[in-house]
Amino acid sequence: MALHDEEITEAIIGAAIEVHRHLGPGLLESAYRRCLAHELELRGVEVATEMPVDLRYKRLEIAASYRIDLLVADRVMVEAKTVDQITPLHEAQLLTYLRLSGRKSGLLLNFKVRLLKDGIVRRVLQQPPLNHPRPATPLSVLPSVSSVTPWWFVASLRSLPPSPQPSPPIGEREGGSPSPCGQRG
Repeated sequence: MALHDEEITEAIIGAAIEVHRHLGPGLLESAYRRCLAHELELRGVEVATEMPVDLRYKRLEIAASYRIDLLVADRVMVEAKTVDQITPLHEAQLLTYLRLSGRKSGLLLNFKVRLLKDGIVRRVLQQPPLNHPRPATPLSVLPSVSSVTPWWFVASLRSLPPSPQPSPPIGEREGGSPSPCGQRG
């Protein structure tokens, strides 16, 4: 029987509390990530770590653009953190990963807290996924990244001031004869 996102989320939070109870705050994210994956496996929950997420834009595919810390039961994404405070940037990262992967539910788990319940943020994606289905065109005929004009080159062109118009020769200025002060005589 397949688990629902809510049941998976409960299992993740229970496992994370167990890991935090044994280890406490102060370790690296990678340690918590590995211990949480191990705890979930001990509980019989399927978990994958460092899952690559591809980015697709029109007919361009950039493989493994991002990596998800944990993907639990192929449904719920987990980002482990050890930060003083979860910020909007961390939440935006989670939402971006959800949109790119086509998943709906995700958890931010901040292990750098006294009580883990104070470091849990759950997000459910309300927007449609960012990536669209794979193109029907074989990848071998798609343009490679190297054939695309670099973004920084295009940006540098936009930041250039407009080209000054060359001044006409003195004899061709408005009104005919030149004067030393630029006024008509």
